[in-house]
Amino acid sequence: MTELSHPFLHRLSLGIAAATLLTGAPLASTTALAGTLGAPPPAMAAPGAVQLAFDAEVQRIQHGLNRLGYDAGPADGLMGAKTRSAIADYQRDHGLLVTGQASASLAEHIRGQVMEQRSERRADKPAAAAESEAGSSTSAETAQQAADRQSILQVQSDLRRLGYNVPVVSGRLDSDTELAIRAYQKDHQLLVDGRLSPQLLAHVHDAASREAVTEDRETVRKVQQALNDRGYDAGPADGVMGGKTRDAIRTFQSDAQQPMTSRIDGKLLSALGLSAAGTAAAEAPAGPAETPATSESQPVTVLDDHFSDGDYTRNPRWQVVAGSWRVTDGGSLTSDVSAGTSAAPQKLGPELLKDLLGNALGVPSPQQTANLAAIYTPARLSNAFHLVLRVSSAGSPATLNAGPYQGSNVGYGYRLEADVGQSQPLHLLAITQNGTTVIGTSDANVRFDDGAKHTLDWRRDANGLNTVELDGRVVLQVLDRTFQDPFDGVSLVNAGGTWSIDEVRAESLTP
Repeated sequence: MTELSHPFLHRLSLGIAAATLLTGAPLASTTALAGTLGAPPPAMAAPGAVQLAFDAEVQRIQHGLNRLGYDAGPADGLMGAKTRSAIADYQRDHGLLVTGQASASLAEHIRGQVMEQRSERRADKPAAAAESEAGSSTSAETAQQAADRQSILQVQSDLRRLGYNVPVVSGRLDSDTELAIRAYQKDHQLLVDGRLSPQLLAHVHDAASREAVTEDRETVRKVQQALNDRGYDAGPADGVMGGKTRDAIRTFQSDAQQPMTSRIDGKLLSALGLSAAGTAAAEAPAGPAETPATSESQPVTVLDDHFSDGDYTRNPRWQVVAGSWRVTDGGSLTSDVSAGTSAAPQKLGPELLKDLLGNALGVPSPQQTANLAAIYTPARLSNAFHLVLRVSSAGSPATLNAGPYQGSNVGYGYRLEADVGQSQPLHLLAITQNGTTVIGTSDANVRFDDGAKHTLDWRRDANGLNTVELDGRVVLQVLDRTFQDPFDGVSLVNAGGTWSIDEVRAESLTP
């Protein structure tokens, strides 16, 4: 095992140090941090704790969330469970780090969305009046005029609760909402026209009501305990529905192939072996984490995506951190990054950290589409895992970095890096907040840009032995025990060139 000694390590270390300061990760010296900032860091509330003191910033956030259709409860300036839940939903919908906590940057982000909504509303009024005078409004515009804002808010909220992709509850009949309506109509064998009618409103609301479960404190506590028992970190079983609990619910729903709503519903309770009242159900749980008692643990598939549905935003939902991604007609997740500005793989660490810092602070980061594209999906993966990638590249030089991540930074974890135009085309890295270590390299004779699809098969056993196969032959094998805890998801980073990914599959090899 060798330490990375070129300028990449120095730059990455600086980036990680910055990430540690801004994201609140543990530091080697609290005194050093206080000296750097000129004042001691603010005290953080314990997870799940309810802040009872009035806070004007919290009140502004509550006002904004309620305007945008997120139910934050009364705008009283008190940070309760309902406000935290609304904040977490908003952060999740806008691609921000889900913390469920109030901050000045979050308040500014919400204010921007409110202002944008007002501008769009003003712009819509003259256009609607002109269309009315001309008598030539389209059927979609007529539907929007006929349905009042409250009805649209209701159907958007109900569709989201049922797992349909409505990114923002805005009260406007936008294209995303129309697509969600069409998907609902198709799933329920209704006339697929994307229109909002009183009959459809009633149908969707009835379906959502059947799925709804009151998130009372006792039910939440039982769900938290059941998730923790299955290895999903829902935080303390205190009955408070915070961001950590919703993230654990979402990951479990993904593993169980349920709609990823991050909410407690009948399907979730059934899979966890609970009833609506929070007590154990009579039938055996149907959750994915329950495995037969055998002498040897069976692999559990936590992620399997071939992108054949043409949509990376659902089933499972991949979230873009930086750059641009798309699914081609052939079913490949594809990204293009200018190799001229990002050929050197040492740019990967600092650029990725810079983008992640923006999300950690609750504001969108500048998208580095010219030199970096990063995407990830949450998936609870054990310390012993099996990861399969089917990839191809176009052009040289090009760099793809992939692997399981830990924590809120999708760049921390084990990373398998494939390079085009390098004498050593494969590198296995361990990246932590303390630095980057190259734990193995391979000089396998392969050109990822030869027009063929190449399969990378990476297996790590419970003892820490990493074995990487390329197209069926072992090209790298190394023992490393840097990471002992489970991983939180899988991320892909394009640091140069054009890359297409046809398959991403991840299995947990231990309970």
